[in-house]
Amino acid sequence: MNAALRLCAIGGMFFCLIVLLAAQGAAGSIAQASPPVSATSTQHLTLTQYISELESSESLLSGGDPVASRKQGAALPGEWIVESEHEFYHVKLDWLRAALEMAGKAPNKKNALVQQAKLRLASLLEAAQELQSAARANEDFAHSRMELDHILNAREFRGGRGPSYYEILRARVFGWIQRQLAKIFGRMRRSSVASSAIAWGLIAIAALLLAYWAVRASIGARMQIDLRGGAQPAPGWRDWLRDARAASEAGDFRAAIHAAYWAAVARLVEIQILPEDRSRTPRESLRLVNSDNQAHAPLAKLTSRLELVWYGYFPATASDWNDAAKQLETLECLASSTQKTPGS
Repeated sequence: MNAALRLCAIGGMFFCLIVLLAAQGAAGSIAQASPPVSATSTQHLTLTQYISELESSESLLSGGDPVASRKQGAALPGEWIVESEHEFYHVKLDWLRAALEMAGKAPNKKNALVQQAKLRLASLLEAAQELQSAARANEDFAHSRMELDHILNAREFRGGRGPSYYEILRARVFGWIQRQLAKIFGRMRRSSVASSAIAWGLIAIAALLLAYWAVRASIGARMQIDLRGGAQPAPGWRDWLRDARAASEAGDFRAAIHAAYWAAVARLVEIQILPEDRSRTPRESLRLVNSDNQAHAPLAKLTSRLELVWYGYFPATASDWNDAAKQLETLECLASSTQKTPGS
């Protein structure tokens, strides 16, 4: 009887072991059957989500959990599409996926691929934070302007207007003249009519003297010969275009796109669409061009490509230069028959 009970117990344990092995095999097959994220898929992000993803990836590359690094790399899509102020930016992620996988395999070793990815992430994060700051500043300005308009449209402010600068200046001049006349002719006790006549006469004389001085100064300025000649003029759009062509022929498409953008800006300055100011950022220059202006679309494409290639360190190709050259043709910087790249 005891032997039979032992055999049943052993048989039950053997059956349970078979069931557990079968369950593990089924779980493994299910895990293998679940497909990874496609490297060609895309993910739409807001600017805030994009900054969060960049910060998370930067933290993992800087010594985070190797398991989390591998999971993050496997979960990345092929491309991020970031929306900011009704504009879309495409960010390829092959380089980030490779860096996260490398950091997961060797977390404590310095690797050139990981270090380069850190620098690239820092540059992208800085550019994204600048875009976010500009968007918040625009929102704050619009909100403040709305509140100010609401206050000034109230009934107690309607029709109210303070004295103009000219009225204040005229009152000060008349007051000064009257005080001086009071000192000079106070004992004579002249009437107010006579005082006003004398004041207007002095004003007329002062105005004639001022007009004479202004005419003489303008004539002297026209006759003056400019002998400075030492300052070098700012590069024109033809100079930038020449640099862009030379860079493209040398295979340096990153420098070619940089020079092409500044050729477009210099061209718009020359035709007085943009004011001349080299201290502006590319986004500030783009905002100064009205969206209904035919120059807005090509300048927007050149600005986006400059941000990705020059500031974002994306690799520039001959195709990128060809597209930039098309925008220069639209802005009449290049003739349509101009050869863009060697062999193209």
